[in-house]
Amino acid sequence: LTAALLSTFLDAPLIRFLALLCSVAGATCFAVGWLWPGLILLLIAGPLASVARRITRIRLQTGMRYERLALAGWFVDQLAIVLLAAWLASHGGGWGCPVLAIIIITATVAAEVENRLYGRLTGVAIEEGAPADRLVALLGSSRDGMLLLLVPFAALKLWVPGLAAMALYAGGSFFVRQARFAFALDRWRGA
Repeated sequence: LTAALLSTFLDAPLIRFLALLCSVAGATCFAVGWLWPGLILLLIAGPLASVARRITRIRLQTGMRYERLALAGWFVDQLAIVLLAAWLASHGGGWGCPVLAIIIITATVAAEVENRLYGRLTGVAIEEGAPADRLVALLGSSRDGMLLLLVPFAALKLWVPGLAAMALYAGGSFFVRQARFAFALDRWRGA
């Protein structure tokens, strides 16, 4: 998709805006209880955001407009988790759903801060680091990975256990990232 869009007039901020629209629509669907349409829209938004990120790197199109859209998309993704948990809690999921949403969002925020700090300290994104760093980045919880994890649970109408699996994946991934981050910093400092 990136190769196909690279030769078009579409720039990264426009593609990121389309991803943001899909995320907003998905979060709205979660709010009203249309769980499958919401999940599908969020699954579409992820690859669009990835394509925008790649086009930004290839064309060197950094700018405030793109950064604002990326930040807005990130917040909408977190809001979608909250809205899903709130809907599930009010429809028989119980009080554990908001707790699971808090775990997911906390681990996601921590991972994002850690990735940015890694990039600032080492000069490279974690995905472009040593092979072990790339493996941690690949296997670590990501927005798309968590949503894909939810799909089989949703297919079995087990949305609450799916939310629990997302929280377990996000929390476990955070601790793996934390250990890798500490190791990478020791290596970077020459310790």
